[in-house]
This record gives sequence, structure tokens and C-alpha cells, in this order.
Amino acid sequence: MEASPVTDMKISSVVPASMTGENKPRHLTAMDLAVKLHYVRAVYFFKGTRDFTIVDLKNITFPLLDLPCYDHVTGRIRLLDNKNPSAQAIPYIRCNDSGMRIVEAKVEGFTVQEWLDLDDRSIDHRFLSTITFLVLIFYTPLVYLQASPVTDVKISSVVPASLTGENKPRHLTAMDLAVKLHYVRAVYFFKGARDFTIVDLKDITFPLLALQCYDHVTGRIRNLDNDDPSAQAIPYIRCNDSGIRIVEAKVEGFTVQEWLDLDDRSIDHRFLVYDHVLGPDLFFSPLIYLQITQFKCGGLSIGLSWAHVLGDVVSASTFIKTMGQLMSNHGPSMPVYPKKPEPTSHGHGDDGGQVISIKKIESVGKYWLLSSKCKMGRYNFNFSLEQMDRLMAKYQSFSEVDILYALIWRSILNIRSDKDTNVITICDRKTSSTCWNDDLVISVVERKDEMTEVSELAGLIANGRREENGVIKGMIDKDSGSSDFITYGANLTFVNLDMCDELEIKGEKPDFVNYTIHGVGDKGAVLMFPKGKFGRVVSVVMPEDELAKLKVEVNKMIM
Repeated sequence: MEASPVTDMKISSVVPASMTGENKPRHLTAMDLAVKLHYVRAVYFFKGTRDFTIVDLKNITFPLLDLPCYDHVTGRIRLLDNKNPSAQAIPYIRCNDSGMRIVEAKVEGFTVQEWLDLDDRSIDHRFLSTITFLVLIFYTPLVYLQASPVTDVKISSVVPASLTGENKPRHLTAMDLAVKLHYVRAVYFFKGARDFTIVDLKDITFPLLALQCYDHVTGRIRNLDNDDPSAQAIPYIRCNDSGIRIVEAKVEGFTVQEWLDLDDRSIDHRFLVYDHVLGPDLFFSPLIYLQITQFKCGGLSIGLSWAHVLGDVVSASTFIKTMGQLMSNHGPSMPVYPKKPEPTSHGHGDDGGQVISIKKIESVGKYWLLSSKCKMGRYNFNFSLEQMDRLMAKYQSFSEVDILYALIWRSILNIRSDKDTNVITICDRKTSSTCWNDDLVISVVERKDEMTEVSELAGLIANGRREENGVIKGMIDKDSGSSDFITYGANLTFVNLDMCDELEIKGEKPDFVNYTIHGVGDKGAVLMFPKGKFGRVVSVVMPEDELAKLKVEVNKMIM
């Protein structure tokens, strides 16, 4: 299956016909807590015509939920305050506080019998039983969202207007393999009425994909057979073999402004970017998903999920910028990037030296995603122009980016042991117009134990970087595909987005842009957004239990 076969998805809420046990607490027993991390999922199939309809099934849930024995299934988890402030809050179910969700959808490509004839029964639960949404009042402002706010999801495929490079192989380089378990995700917001429509956005992808520079983005992963039968197969991209996926969706409960007024910016990537990774059906996985979501105000968001194996963050932003240029009737221009200082290799050759910027892990097989040891969270720090001016006045010898890198590094040193954060990785980019990962410049900075001040760390970042591209290539080439690697989160990793190209469609620029990296290791990643009219945004991806501490530390540093 090239993508989810399920279309026309609609989500609605059903509550009891009359309120039974409203707000009544159902306290969780020890046995409840023993199984609270588990979920039962079931699928029942009915072939052909029958004497009941989908509407009948939906209508009967009202009296079903009215039964007193089921007043708890329409509840939500709440916390019972404990008189001992050092103790954990006790969860319970507040009855009849939420209702249940009904998901209506279609599978137009199969009959029931054709579906059941497929050998892989895991597809029943992957596509026909929905993801569990837990509404957690103590974690997120989305307590007001009963379930996913996104409805009317439709997925379609788009291929180039003309075939360029069909079946041509694009061989993956060592730098591609260094980032193959990572994904770039971006959301662009446009408020209110504008001079283009969702249909315009969808239509322009045909000529966009016909550009020769993008013949690989419509490809799929294949394996090049190795002469040595004991060796790992070498992956490559077979160009123009798949197309990209377009996801159309709606958010009817919010305007764009109301959405942006929510504090939790992680919702942008949870709901407005299609949750796509390569595999486990690796050879059938598209490399790009583009989600276009319409809000109730008429505004929209454009969400991009971009497999990093295609190219870095700048490559992804250039892809979106080129789409905007074509919609504006401008030909794609050659990107112009600011010059960056070249870091020194400090004597490391291509074949020697120890690699510390990336981490070698066991092969993940055909599911190209890092299995994280802990739950990762995301948070955006907003540094106002006034705060940036104060920081620049205090640390006059350094650039804004180096100062903010040092400030975040210093804050994380305060909440982690030194040995976990003595080394950081910095991802920059060479001046280039290509769409690939070999223009990434991956450097490391190593801290001496006595260096803890922001000014000392900023000086080290500015002058003490050691490029590792050569030794990375040597290590991965030597490995010959037997292992996998992670780059973002192998160390605390900093990514500069200043070189990302700005989207403009028919003279309109997005009201807000949010980027992140998916598949980050537990050391975390920090993305530095370009300076805007309101200041700087710094997006942090790190273990969820560290985020609250980091917020406190950063606030102390900028007071």
C-alpha cells in the first residue's frame, strides 16, 4: 500500500442521551493502574449488503452510552489533588465529561473480501482502528480539543507533469545515510483571505515535481544488490517511482489566529503535518507528504514532512520556496546563501580520527526511525527584540546565533551532568544551490570543565568548531551499510535556520513558520529560526521531563 487507503475521514463526538453520573468520580484501582499503558483494539468485518447502515450504528451509541454501567467510558482522566505536596497526584476518571469519538471513513480501493485476502493482518489495526487520543489536562492546553481537531482528511498522489529521470537511480552518500533516520517537518500559516486557493497549491505541484532538480523527491527507496551475499543491501532512491502525497484536511474549530494563540506550539507538528516515516513497507513509502489544512476563518496552513535523506532543512525550505515562485509565475531562482565561516578540520583526515558528532546504532531494518528511550517534547522560546538587544550589548564580541547557542548550552549544563553535555554538535551548510545532504557542515565543539560562562561558551562556539564531515564519510563508507547512525540528538545538536529561504506566494508571506526535526536522539536538538520583526524563535526538542527545568533556566538567564 503506497499510503493509507483510508479517505474521507470524519471525527465526531457522541454523548449519552441523558446525563447519568455526570462528574461522578470513578477512582482507579491498583489493577486499573497495572494496565493503564495498554489499549484494546478490535476490528469487525461485514461483507456486502446488510440490514443496518452506518447511521444506525452511530445512532445506537446514544442509548448505549446512557446505560449506567458505561457512564465512565465517556469520561476523561483527571488528577485528584494529594494533601502531601511531595506525593504524586492520583488519577481518576470523571464520568460523563467527554463523550466518545466516532470516526467515519472510506476505503474505496478494496472490497471487504479483497482486504481480507491480503496476508498482512496488521493492516487491520494500522488503518481501521484509530489512534487513541488521551486528553491530558495536566500536560497541554489542548484539553479543549476533545480529539484531533483535524477532520475531512483526504490523501491523494501527485506525480510530475512530465517524467524526468524515470527509474534513474540516485545513490545515497555517506552524509545521506548519516541522517536517514531523521525527518524535517515544517508548517507555514496564512491568515484569512488570500489570492490563492487549496486547488492552486495542489495544481502547482505538478510542474514543481517536473523540475529536473526534484526528480528524486518523487522516488522511493530501493536496495542495490551487493555482490557479497553476506553484506547489507545498499539503499538508493529510484527517481520518479512514486510521486508525493497531498493531504487535504480541515480545522473547523479554530481560526488561524486562535490556533496561534495557543501556547503549545508542538500541536503544529502533531496535527498539521502528516505523521510520516519511511517503512516498515520501505519500498512503498513516499518521501514527501504535503498537508494543506483549511481553518474556519478561510486561512490555511501548509505542512511539509520531508525525509531528511532527500536533503537538509535548507533543501526542504527551498522546495517550498520554489513552489511559491511557480505559483507567483516566477521561474525558480538559484538560492543565494550568506557566506559562512569555514570551520577547521583540526588535523582530522577523511580516514582517520574519532567521530563524536554522530552515533552508531544497530540497524533499524526497514523502519527508518530512531526508537527513542524516552518521550521527547518540543517547546519554542521567543526572544523579543528588546531581549536580543540586551544580550548583544552584554556579549558584544559575538553574533546573535553564537550567543543564543551558548545561552541554551549553559542552561542545559545546569540541568544535566557535565559528561552528558561537554560536547555539542552544530549543523551548518555550505554556500550551494543543490538539494542534498553533502552540503551539510557537521562540526563539534568540546567544552573544558572550567568553561561555564556564556561568554566563554560563545567564544568556543565562534572559534573552536571542528568539522567532522571527512571522518563521518570515512566511518560510514567503512561500515558498508551494516549499521545505522543518528546525527540530531547524538549530542546536544544545534541547527541554524538562517539560510532557509523565505516562502512568498503571489506577494503574500506566511504569518508564522514553525520547523522541527523528527526522530531526535535523547541528547536533544535546538533549532535557531531566522530573525523576524518580533525577534528570534528558538525551538527545542528534548526529553519531556527536562523541558520544564529548561524553561526555568532560560528565563533566569535572560532576566
